[in-house]
Amino acid sequence: MVAQIVAINEPSRVSSLTLISTCRGPDTGQFKTSWGSALRLATMPDPGASATHEDRVRWVEQIMNATGGDLAPAEWIREQAEERVRRMVAPWEVRHAGHGRHLRAIFSAPARDDDLAKLSMPTLVIHGTGDIVIPAENGHYLASLIPGAVYCASTFGHKLIPDACEFIVARFHEHILKQPADVCPASNKKK
Repeated sequence: MVAQIVAINEPSRVSSLTLISTCRGPDTGQFKTSWGSALRLATMPDPGASATHEDRVRWVEQIMNATGGDLAPAEWIREQAEERVRRMVAPWEVRHAGHGRHLRAIFSAPARDDDLAKLSMPTLVIHGTGDIVIPAENGHYLASLIPGAVYCASTFGHKLIPDACEFIVARFHEHILKQPADVCPASNKKK
């Protein structure tokens, strides 16, 4: 959402655009975002400030499982949940409240269909076919709104698992190398 808004409002500052697991704004058209899934995730009962480390890790695991589907290995999910809980700098309540603020920003942003159709920078749209929060049809539709946009999909969910990251980096690298040097200096390097 943020990258789209920057590209729309400041197109001279965006030479190339990559959008991952996103949509064009609130539900206004044919393809719906699964806001029910997003809301269920954002309102999952918080383990609370007095929760143990293990309670918090299990809570993060539940969210990661819900957004990644059955696509990620359980050991990887566990390691990531442990790491996320360990790295939390802000108090638990502040961090959890951030999810709600994120959703409010998404819900309050206007649909961008007409503005997206005016973009002219090279655009890559990547989406996971297993995404339950923002179904892949949204990514395909988003790409269809932006002239010349390239759409790529793979079997990941909304949560980026290692296999998804490899896919995304490869597509992003291909996208950059296709751009003229004046658009993307990295494309001028030898392959």
